[in-house]
Amino acid sequence: MASRVHSVTISSKLDVAFECKSGRSRPGKAQGRVFAFRIRPALKREKRPPSMLPAESTVPVLFLPGTLCDARVFAAISGALSAERTLHADLTQDTSVQDAAERLLATAPDRFIAVGFSLGAIVALELAARAPHRIAAMALIAGNARPVPEADHAARRAAVAGVDPATLVSEQLWSRYVHPSRSDEKCLRALIIAMANACPPGTAERQTEIALSRPDNRPRLARMDMPTLVLSGAQDVVAPEELQAEMANALPWATWTEVANAGHFLLLEQPAACSAAFSTWLGQVDLHQSRAERQCANISTYSNASEVS
Repeated sequence: MASRVHSVTISSKLDVAFECKSGRSRPGKAQGRVFAFRIRPALKREKRPPSMLPAESTVPVLFLPGTLCDARVFAAISGALSAERTLHADLTQDTSVQDAAERLLATAPDRFIAVGFSLGAIVALELAARAPHRIAAMALIAGNARPVPEADHAARRAAVAGVDPATLVSEQLWSRYVHPSRSDEKCLRALIIAMANACPPGTAERQTEIALSRPDNRPRLARMDMPTLVLSGAQDVVAPEELQAEMANALPWATWTEVANAGHFLLLEQPAACSAAFSTWLGQVDLHQSRAERQCANISTYSNASEVS
């Protein structure tokens, strides 16, 4: 697999170095690209990553589902985690992203990893903006840092008002959800509809309000100083490549993995590729923190020994 490192300047003060790995796809395998962004102030000593997580970490992972989704959408990446480490958020009752974030922060562990898909990624960004010290790491899957234009609000509300969830998915959303080659996959379609039908009545309307209430997160991304995975589908028309690059460029410690032959529901379309990307990223996060904790332990031991002597 060929690997190249590119360096570009995105402003007078920030340099971006990223690695692009690409290769030929094998039959039945997803092909994708990995962009590892390391953003640093120019003419200053390179900033080290923030404290991360211990090896075999027990830091909880909070999964935040997308519109009309539940825990099943995360099956590909949550299955390898222990039950004690896994938490699933309910986003069916709130009517604004601010209310959702406030409620979750009131009940979530003191420190956790936020993993959001689509609407859940929007909520994850709000969590990171409000309480960056509590977010140990963050994964944004098919996310979007931009707000919904005010001119589109009325149409978005009208599209979901009183519409049956199955009808909403089948007639309005399905064609935009998956890669064109999967448009006839009945099992995939049935699963997405089943998740929608499992949501309480009025969920589509409430979750639309969450989406519409989000601010423009782009100015806030630079302050989200935690390890972040940006995971996206190469053929996603809901959250296209431009939006993913925008987030990855602005986030201080972002790794962007783009999965080929996948649309918006990449977690269900290419589960193996998504699992590999997520596991690799989380393993790196855990490893770096393990080293940091050992260093802290050594310093503490030396300090205690000095006091005794």
